[in-house]
Amino acid sequence: TAAAILFFAAAAVCVFLLASKAFSDRADAPGDPGARLSVMFFNAGRGDSALVSFPDGSRTLIDMGTFDDGARLRAYFDVYGVGYIDRLIITHPHSDHYGGGEEILKSVRFGRAYLSPCESDEPAYRRVLEGLESTGCLTEYACAGNVISAGGAQIVFMSPEGRFENVNDMSVAVKIIYGGVSFLFTGDAESAAELDMVKRCGDRLRADVLKLGHHGSATSSTEAFLDAVRPSVAVVSCEKNGTYGFPAPEVVKRLTDRGVTLFANHERDIGIELGTDGEKIFILN
Repeated sequence: TAAAILFFAAAAVCVFLLASKAFSDRADAPGDPGARLSVMFFNAGRGDSALVSFPDGSRTLIDMGTFDDGARLRAYFDVYGVGYIDRLIITHPHSDHYGGGEEILKSVRFGRAYLSPCESDEPAYRRVLEGLESTGCLTEYACAGNVISAGGAQIVFMSPEGRFENVNDMSVAVKIIYGGVSFLFTGDAESAAELDMVKRCGDRLRADVLKLGHHGSATSSTEAFLDAVRPSVAVVSCEKNGTYGFPAPEVVKRLTDRGVTLFANHERDIGIELGTDGEKIFILN
C-alpha cells in the first residue's frame, strides 16, 4: 500500500564511520572494492529479526519476530521486492523469534532453514515448519563448527553443542565474517551457553559487532563473554521503554566500561542497518 511504501521508504544513506578493525580470523577478502555486506536489525518490538544481505546478492534471515511482527516484516519484504531468501536461521523455538513466520511465508520463500536442535510441540512453531517444508525449503538442525560460504563471506555456526535444560541456551549462535569485520548473533543464549562458547571457541568468538543475547537481559552478555568477544559495537533488540526494562542497566554498564558503542533497533522506524566493506563498519540509515 501507499502507506507501507511511505513507512518503509529508504532514508538517504549517511555513511558514518564506526570502526576499522583488522584481525587474524578472516574470511576471503572482498574482491570488489565496492562490495558490501549489510545487516538490517529490524525494529521488532519484543521480538528478534535481522536480515543479512551478502555481496553476491544472497540473503540470510535470522529469526522472524513475534506474531505481531509478521505483517510489518512482510510489508518490508514486499516493498523492497524480497521474494526469496536463501537461508533462514530460527535460533530457538520461542514465539518472539519465529512468531512472524506464518505471515512472512505468504510472500517469501526460503531455500534452506537451520533450526535449533531443541524441538518444540508448540502448534504455532509446527505450523511455521510445515509452511517452510510445503514450499520446498530444506530444513536441518544447526551444528556447531559448520561453515557456509556466501559471496566472499562466511557463516560460522558457533553453538549449540551438547544439551542444555534452558531452551534459551539451545539458541543457534552464528558468526558472520566478511574480510576483517565480523558480526556475532547468539539468539537468547544465557550465561551457561556463553560460558560454553568461551571455553570451546576462545579467540574465535572475537567479533566487531555483537547482537546482544536475550534482548539485553542481565542473564546474557556476561563479563567473561564480553571479554572474549571484545566488540566495538553492540545492537540490542528490545522495546522502547518496555516492561522488561531491556537492556538491563548491568549490561549497559558492562558495555560502557569496555567502550562499546550501543545501538537499539527501535532507534529507527524500520530498524538499525549496519554495513561493512570488509574493513570498516558503517551505519546506513
